[in-house]
Amino acid sequence: MSAKAIQEIKILFRKGAKRLNKFFYVGVVIGIVMGPLVLLLAFVPGAAEALRIPADQRPYMIGFGAMMTLLFIVALVEQYVKFRKDTALIRLIEHNPEEIVWAHKSIGEARVSQSYASPGASVARFVHAHFYLLDGSKNLVWLSEAETDRLLHLVHTTFPHISCGYTDAIKQAYKRDPAALLRNPQYSEAAEKRASTAKI
Repeated sequence: MSAKAIQEIKILFRKGAKRLNKFFYVGVVIGIVMGPLVLLLAFVPGAAEALRIPADQRPYMIGFGAMMTLLFIVALVEQYVKFRKDTALIRLIEHNPEEIVWAHKSIGEARVSQSYASPGASVARFVHAHFYLLDGSKNLVWLSEAETDRLLHLVHTTFPHISCGYTDAIKQAYKRDPAALLRNPQYSEAAEKRASTAKI
């Protein structure tokens, strides 16, 4: 087991966590502006009048602000959970790698189309590394495709007990019995591919 490889794996894990955090901080700013700030303006005497918001529109303003505040709170909770999971994954790779059973790359693509018969145009592409644990839980690391490939290569060559790659057979084996898959690891170069199409 190479200490250098483990260090590089940890660096990639941390990089993936930071990349998601950047999106989170943008969401925090939008959440504050669209949620609590809207509610505050709705309840501060004279604020709605100063912004020329008609009185009959204030209930909609309050409803919108409340909904955005709720989404903001949910995002905070999700980020806290993600932080705990990221920290736990880094700790596992260093101290208890035998708790990690399976890892694979996932490529998601979002498309827009004018009809359901057409595949449409790609508008976004997302690459993640998924890590499945012995207890049935899952962690997600968001990196570039090259970094994801590097991470999974390091995991595969450093920890031979971890199944790497995606096939339906590996997925079903993990669902049936993670401990059995841990004892009989499998390997595939394939990635999981997901696509969603929105009609416009």
